[in-house]
Amino acid sequence: YNPMSKEFQEEAKKRGMSGFQYMQLLRQKSRVANDVYQNYHRYPGNIKQMLIEKYRGKNLEDVINGKVISTEKGACYHIESQEMIDSINIGDTKSLIFDIETMGFSSVPIILIGLARVHDNNILIDQYLSRNPKEEPAILTAFVNRLRENDTIITFNGTRFDMPFVEDRLSYHKIEETIYNKTHHDALPLSRYAWKTKLPNCKLATLEKYILGIEREDDVPSRSVPDFYRTYIRHKNIGPLVPIINHNKQDLITLAKIFSRLRESR
Repeated sequence: YNPMSKEFQEEAKKRGMSGFQYMQLLRQKSRVANDVYQNYHRYPGNIKQMLIEKYRGKNLEDVINGKVISTEKGACYHIESQEMIDSINIGDTKSLIFDIETMGFSSVPIILIGLARVHDNNILIDQYLSRNPKEEPAILTAFVNRLRENDTIITFNGTRFDMPFVEDRLSYHKIEETIYNKTHHDALPLSRYAWKTKLPNCKLATLEKYILGIEREDDVPSRSVPDFYRTYIRHKNIGPLVPIINHNKQDLITLAKIFSRLRESR
């Protein structure tokens, strides 16, 4: 958002705009994003109903490109995607970004596990989805099987949340695996060390806004994920599930970019 920065001017030029025109565009997007964000917080029922109507009669496979996979603990839905991403360095090819979506803060099912790795100029994303809570053992198994190929995990607040949460669910389902044997980099304390005196806080959304210059549109807040997932189960309609998958994917992409910035600042 700094019109005097080299990055801002280069981006404006790419879009065929003057700096002033590009600033106006960003301000307009910011207002739209804020309106959507407020609607999610003030009127989540309206958003869920809109999604239900939009996706009525559609199957998961019709909307989210993926496939059912089998594991030792049953089946789950595997979503693969990739996006081009420039000048990102999260470490060697054995480094893996990791983020989960859950039904609450403790002792409840994990509903989605997202993984991302960087290869050349692409971020490659794998998401393991529970189409219903009974598929949690399958997504956990798919995750730990996938993790065997990697040495390093990168999370955001994983020390206090993602890591112990996964360990607890592995134990609950008597899956004799651990993720504590991997090298772990938690980007939250690293971000606080780098930017706590320069930003209002170091939440991922704040870093995304001030460090990357991004404000999301049509994003479901993390605290609304359990409610949206329950609505998906109750109505047997994938509408409320779609923004959960998109939210998780964007978290992975943002975390990759933030961690890369942290490595640059060392």
